[in-house]
Amino acid sequence: IDESGSLQETDPKDDRAEILSSNLTQLASFRKGVTVNYSVAFFAQDYSLWKPWSTVNPASILTDARKLDAEVRKRDSGQLTNWLVGVDGAINELNAQHARTGGCSTLVWLTDGGIQLSTPKKTGAAVVELCQNRFDVLRKNGVTVLGVLLKNDEALNKLSPTDKEDQLTSMSFMRPMVEGTGTTSEGSTLTCGTYPLPKNYRQGALFVAKDPKDLAFEFLKL
Repeated sequence: IDESGSLQETDPKDDRAEILSSNLTQLASFRKGVTVNYSVAFFAQDYSLWKPWSTVNPASILTDARKLDAEVRKRDSGQLTNWLVGVDGAINELNAQHARTGGCSTLVWLTDGGIQLSTPKKTGAAVVELCQNRFDVLRKNGVTVLGVLLKNDEALNKLSPTDKEDQLTSMSFMRPMVEGTGTTSEGSTLTCGTYPLPKNYRQGALFVAKDPKDLAFEFLKL
């Protein structure tokens, strides 16, 4: 979950907190006999594991959801938006959990803006790493990646023309990373990793919300 400071503009009422906590409770609705484990981490400039892997317990899931709601509301002051450090942290957690359980794996990745590191050079290098390596490895390893982008038009329109263009460009990298191919804001097609996807790869999907309230609908589809 993105915790960058831009969330104060893109989600000023913290709508994502209630939406995420509500979706956490849905994990308790799987049929009997199916064990569901989940973990929660935040990222901005750095990666921060908040909830280590835990088994969903219907008796305590509402309490867990309230804790998540409260935590998300606090997490909107991070510097930068380092997709690479967030995805690397998630990969390490997923690998460790898969080694323990051998279960099916899904990564839900929520961000409110394009990738931004401390310099354009570092940002470009991170885009290359994510596109050519990280997401290809995730798909190859059987991880279903579900990306959720909060692309708040109202917040974007408050930016200078140059900053808005930069944001739209970096945001547009998310679809090819998650789904394997996509069109950038400049109109060119970008392919990330092996594409078309081999039959033994997991497919990913990107969901885009134009404002915080739309997040609920996108998570419902997810």
